[in-house]
Amino acid sequence: MSTNLSVKAFNLYSKFYQRFEIITFMWNSETNQLEFVSDKSKLRKWAFNIFLAPIFSNGCCIYLLVRELFAPVKKLGIDFIVFQTFLVIFALFWLVTSISSLTYGRSSVFSWNKICKMGFM
Repeated sequence: MSTNLSVKAFNLYSKFYQRFEIITFMWNSETNQLEFVSDKSKLRKWAFNIFLAPIFSNGCCIYLLVRELFAPVKKLGIDFIVFQTFLVIFALFWLVTSISSLTYGRSSVFSWNKICKMGFM
């Protein structure tokens, strides 16, 4: 099985955070294994938080950046522009990571559980 430290970390995560919303990878404390949730009805709230919210916030940030870039009179400070740029980059990274967890999640969970059963973790 997994090392005591990783099992302890997953158990703490599942105890405190996993009950808020269902995500694609869920830790089962009874079997000490990851489970992949493929039921689309259970993932609706997660999909909204991961896909729609960053798209809308990115749209707002990109609008502000483009408006500031082409505006004849600059209204925003450089610190605000840098902050908005980092927000856009972070949200895009978050979106790509979420899409990859949906695409390759089942394989990742299978591989993690297989490695733990073999005793490498």
